[in-house]
Amino acid sequence: MAPSVQSAPAGKPRASANFYAGATSGLVTTLLLQPLDVVKTRMQISSHFGRSVGVNNVLHIPDNAGVLQTLRFITANDGLVGLWRGIVPTVTRNMTGVGIYFVSLGKISDFL
Repeated sequence: MAPSVQSAPAGKPRASANFYAGATSGLVTTLLLQPLDVVKTRMQISSHFGRSVGVNNVLHIPDNAGVLQTLRFITANDGLVGLWRGIVPTVTRNMTGVGIYFVSLGKISDFL
């Protein structure tokens, strides 16, 4: 006889469903917003911090460049793929974190 599978009470999703929903949410959000994060980071590096540690010459972004100018520099030097640079650690962190958050939220709402 096949072992029985425990399921969640009627109308309540299982913890794994909450985790997968959260992880998917984290993945989609990261894929959509990573280019903005890359532009923001490059803009921060090209300002005062970049001059103090000497990296602004490496990035070839003028001081205090705007969003569109920074975006043009990134795509000119790295191509469109450069907008998603650093995506692997960000996806890993966001998928795990949001998945755990959704599970916790479900457990706390069940408790209350």
